[in-house]
Amino acid sequence: MTSNSHSKTHRRFISRLGLGLACASALVLAGSPGPNSITLGNGQEVSIVINSPADGAFVPESPGSVNVKGTVSFGSVAGANTNVLYVIDLSGSTGGGAGESSGDPGDCNGDGVISALDDINGDSSRGTIIDCEIAGVLALNESLVGTVNLDVGIVGFAGRSTTLSDPRPHAVIADIGPAAGLQSFAPAPDTDDDSNGERDLDEVVESIRLQDGRFQLFTPLVVGNVTRYDDALEEVNSAFAAQPAGERNIAFFLSDGQPNPSAAFTQGPGSPLQDAVDAGTVINTFAVGPNAPDCSSGSALFAIADATGGTCTEVADPTQLSQALPDLIPAQLDRVEVDGVVVPTDALGNFSADIACTGNAPKTVTATAFVFDGDPEDPTTPVVSVSASIDLVCDDPPVAHDDAATVTEDDGATVIDVLGN
Repeated sequence: MTSNSHSKTHRRFISRLGLGLACASALVLAGSPGPNSITLGNGQEVSIVINSPADGAFVPESPGSVNVKGTVSFGSVAGANTNVLYVIDLSGSTGGGAGESSGDPGDCNGDGVISALDDINGDSSRGTIIDCEIAGVLALNESLVGTVNLDVGIVGFAGRSTTLSDPRPHAVIADIGPAAGLQSFAPAPDTDDDSNGERDLDEVVESIRLQDGRFQLFTPLVVGNVTRYDDALEEVNSAFAAQPAGERNIAFFLSDGQPNPSAAFTQGPGSPLQDAVDAGTVINTFAVGPNAPDCSSGSALFAIADATGGTCTEVADPTQLSQALPDLIPAQLDRVEVDGVVVPTDALGNFSADIACTGNAPKTVTATAFVFDGDPEDPTTPVVSVSASIDLVCDDPPVAHDDAATVTEDDGATVIDVLGN
């Protein structure tokens, strides 16, 4: 999880830096539409919930502390089931080197050395942009392990050539499990349904081979070679639409190039982007490498993130993806505090904190989300807040007594109950 940081709709990823807090906060504890939610000026609802421990829980004297976990949600009710899609650009350009000099391999696994270990997908080409994209997805998925009520899946995109006879699709939803048929989602980031000791999602993303048609697991699937955003968004919409209604849908969209052709990305009524907006989907975009669209106003990746309430992040050095992806926090979120202390927050708005609970007395724990009510980059934007609280009992739980307990004397004949009868 990332610590306190401004999250900007347009930002350039450099490293894990706190970029400051300073904004006046208007505290909102209750009111329509609920005691743990507020509505921003743009009509977007923000809610916060403490998922565990339960309200009224006992915290034993030893160890005298408890891990408090919760979620901040934008546009949906906090605590609802969440669906996540990792959307990966598989166009031919991602086979290029990810190093500082054009064509050179990069340190995709982040160990400080360029070696065979940077061949993340095992295709004999080490340190390519696709290797770094895969490493980033693996790191993000790892950061979400342990999140409850979370389904995860993968969309790969790269349109077919302009040759009419080319049968390859522009984008596909990967098969994320070994069961018969196509499983669009795994029920948790660490699902291992084939019981081989490796997460199913990790196996699928590591099976990507650009030269072999793209996905090798769990069902072989192929796409073309060029970068088509609309087709990727259509697959995102299709996958999310198949999930139960009322759930939270979030995508992480990685691309190293401009839409190709330019008509491969459209906006406005009837476009896949507008369909995503209408469905309440949040899409965080990542401009990977020097040839991707930047995150300035008007670029395609900015437009996708801005329209859906996501964050557009420039990652000029693809080897930084494994840090940039898990370090992301929701676009409008400034920070989360638990009992006045800033706590780590992940890309889905999940937070946690270890809270001391001693003294054989009740204790109230309050989690507060501080949210930009407007453009996060505008220094005049107000920061509002919404809180949720639980009460804990700092004591060992009471020991249950069985009123029907009996004791039999040594002679085996005399029975005495707990009342001494």
